[in-house]
Amino acid sequence: SPGASVILAAAGLALGGRRDLALAALGVGSCALFAMHFRASRLALLERRSKDATSEWGRFADKPGARTRALLSGLVRTAPLVLRAKFAREENGKASELRRAAGERLAVAEELIRLGPTYVKIGQIVSCRDNLLPVEYLVALARLQDRVPAFDGARAAALAAEAMGCGSVDEVFLDFDTTPLAAASLGQVHRATLSPRALAAAEAAKAGDKAGASSGAVGAAAAATASGAEEGEGAGLPVAIKVQREGLRTIYDKDLGLLSKMASMLDKFKVGVSGAEQRWLELFEECSVVLYREIDYRDEAENAQRFKRDFEELDWVTTPKVYGALSTERLLVMEFLPGVKVTDVEELDRRGFDRRAIASRLAKAYLYQFAKFGFFNADPHPGNLAVDDGVPGGRLIMYDFGQACELDETQRIGVLETIQSIVDLDPAACVQAFEKLGVLRPGYDAAQLEAMVGLNFASGRVRSKASRSKEEDQQGNAAEEKKLSAELAAEADTRRLEAQTARAEQAEASGSMSEAGEGGPSMSAASEASKQAMGDFVMPAQLAFVARALAQMEGVGRALDPDFEFIAAAAPAIPEMQGATTYVSDYLTKMGRKLSKFLAKMGPPTSPGKKEPPAQAESS
Repeated sequence: SPGASVILAAAGLALGGRRDLALAALGVGSCALFAMHFRASRLALLERRSKDATSEWGRFADKPGARTRALLSGLVRTAPLVLRAKFAREENGKASELRRAAGERLAVAEELIRLGPTYVKIGQIVSCRDNLLPVEYLVALARLQDRVPAFDGARAAALAAEAMGCGSVDEVFLDFDTTPLAAASLGQVHRATLSPRALAAAEAAKAGDKAGASSGAVGAAAAATASGAEEGEGAGLPVAIKVQREGLRTIYDKDLGLLSKMASMLDKFKVGVSGAEQRWLELFEECSVVLYREIDYRDEAENAQRFKRDFEELDWVTTPKVYGALSTERLLVMEFLPGVKVTDVEELDRRGFDRRAIASRLAKAYLYQFAKFGFFNADPHPGNLAVDDGVPGGRLIMYDFGQACELDETQRIGVLETIQSIVDLDPAACVQAFEKLGVLRPGYDAAQLEAMVGLNFASGRVRSKASRSKEEDQQGNAAEEKKLSAELAAEADTRRLEAQTARAEQAEASGSMSEAGEGGPSMSAASEASKQAMGDFVMPAQLAFVARALAQMEGVGRALDPDFEFIAAAAPAIPEMQGATTYVSDYLTKMGRKLSKFLAKMGPPTSPGKKEPPAQAESS
């Protein structure tokens, strides 16, 4: 090589007594060799990445400094284009064009894929939050939902066989398609065909194995498959097989160890979220449990089976059946149940699906998960949701239960009552619901919180379409109420009752969201009150997952229906969730509370000792 030639020349000069030239030649040669080594390493890296974009995951886990340098390098490349787009004018479309170019040229999704599965998860969450980033960047991140680069199909078949403890997938399956159907950060899905006889044998063997081991089930399936092949068994059962990527547990061990230290530092410096106290280490530990369970496909199998049992009586939502007898820690075998991706709007429209109905069913499914079953899929990004023609308008299919969480009974009631209080615009009920959710610190100021919630309702800062619909119904009855008030007023002192009624109407208008506007509380006042009250709030780990699921689900809902709102879509199902007795009891309680407020606004009754004489006595 040129570098080696220069070094040899330097050696010759040194032997000839020209030490100065020899040192210069040695320096030039060394630089040339270093440059060539760097170029060769770079080419090798690019070649590995071209074959497998995830090839650096192990190296970054072993060497966090290398990943830090990669992050800084990405930021340096990103900053100029992002800043240009930020300060460009929106009127002529220049800013949108620059953002689109930044998203494409900077290959944000590819950078996150290169950094590892933890960063892919972050990108998936952000891609569903249309309030965090402009749409051009979200489009660039959308590929993380279901288009993470796949690894070699033949290697996937070998990993599947290894996970089952057999020599080849052909021992268990009639065929195995090495072309993946989809790839994600933790694994990829392949289509295969399973002998019904093999499945029956595996399930029987698993049922008889008290230890729950899968080796006996796999052996029974292999024997049944071989027997069926000899007897010329007919068509098999189409299945989808999820195969886990290699080395994920090692990567998680190292990544999460670093993140644990970061969470401890945030707790040490009492870093909150919008003024609310956040227990970062507690949240991190809960996240760690969920993430580790996500790479044990036996847990995912149990979660999917539980969801299917919960929703078995409802025909508008489903999930693929899991064949637990053949599933292992790193392999999941399930029913092949294809559908149209929930955000593929053009295909949904082409096939005549009702996008608004699908969005409504998604909201209702999550209301059921949160408030009825207390068990929910915490990762509803678009890659995990699809639609088929199982019911008119479209049946919702939910995939991937690797991330699932539970709520206790009090939290379930709290979720339901929070939604109901927002619909009813009832500050006192909202604060009571917060307490049941466990988001209030001991010794909180109830009066301050009620005032804060009331300001948010009255200013419109917290507003639901369901609340507006309810207000319109209430306004429709205003004429009848006014007539009744007039009849009652004729029986009492006209001037006194008119004054009291005027005060009551004025007070009612100041607390009504429909009347908020000129003269009502401003959003800035509500925002300031919220900041002052944030010290009374904490965020339990389970509710952080609820917030994440809601954020992702809201993004999907708006992609289906631009007018989608979770509370408005879920509100009609609340009576069904509560049951007739509870709903009527709550309704009567709310009516009693409103009547008490109205009577309080009318003023105290006249004291018996100071009772005014009747009008007839005055005239006589």
